[in-house]
Amino acid sequence: MRRAFAVGMMALATLVAATPAFADDLDDYLDKAAAADYAGTQVVVTVWDGEHTAEEVYVERLDEMLMVGSEGREVVAGGGKTFTGFEGVVLAEWAGSEVSDRYTTSEPQPTMQLGRDALAVTVFEDDRPRVHIVFDADTWAPMSTEVYDASGNRFRFASFTDFDTAPRRAYEKMGSTEDTYEVVTRIDETSLPAMVAGYGRLDVYRDQDGVIQAFYGDGLFSFSVFQLRGDHWERRFREASAFHVDGDAYAVLANPADVWVRWMNHGTTYLLVGDLPPDHLEVVLAQLPEPGDGNLLARLWRGLFG
Repeated sequence: MRRAFAVGMMALATLVAATPAFADDLDDYLDKAAAADYAGTQVVVTVWDGEHTAEEVYVERLDEMLMVGSEGREVVAGGGKTFTGFEGVVLAEWAGSEVSDRYTTSEPQPTMQLGRDALAVTVFEDDRPRVHIVFDADTWAPMSTEVYDASGNRFRFASFTDFDTAPRRAYEKMGSTEDTYEVVTRIDETSLPAMVAGYGRLDVYRDQDGVIQAFYGDGLFSFSVFQLRGDHWERRFREASAFHVDGDAYAVLANPADVWVRWMNHGTTYLLVGDLPPDHLEVVLAQLPEPGDGNLLARLWRGLFG
């Protein structure tokens, strides 16, 4: 669960540091955004099934280091390392994510954010607005990010409430944890699909406890699927709501910056952690191993009665 927490916090970090490389005419802006140094407090809000969840986080980016903190919990990432405050993980190697061709972007429009000059860019999926990002014109930091669902309603929103161009804590946090990192190595074989609803499988890892983690991305959104034999992580989902896909029920926890989904199949527990909009999540789950024991009687019953 610690690694899942880290993935969730990094989904938030991706949201607040959104620098997707969509269109050629944005390459210059996005290269600058990836190299921006900044710090500040952000408010992140998500609407899931009519319910609002919100969180205030401290964000700091310095060179390759990105730190996100909330209520005493902090995640620092950079150079293949992630530290959660509980433990650290070092990836022996990792792959980047290419942006999907289903996304296009608008021309940048001048605007103002927190009294600073800024540029606003809208990302479209199939001609529908999917993400709106406002970049600071001086530092190229993403000042605000809005994510929309399939109906065009705002699903998630993140915005700085204060902004500083002088970050100072990220290196200190990362540098003080050299003896607590676990090295996680990529593996080549997995039963999880190579492509799920337009998301490519970028990396697969196995840790010392046997947990398999497959990381997927489309250049804009991302998620991890954790896979472990046996019944695990149930306590975390005691207050979860149900999410139904093709007659199957999944346990869902919607957080301000990410969503956690748990289910079991053939005695294996699956946990998905990511920043997907609800319509993307529905299609993704439909293409992953379904809940249930998979026996013939269960399939017949579900086919007859739903």
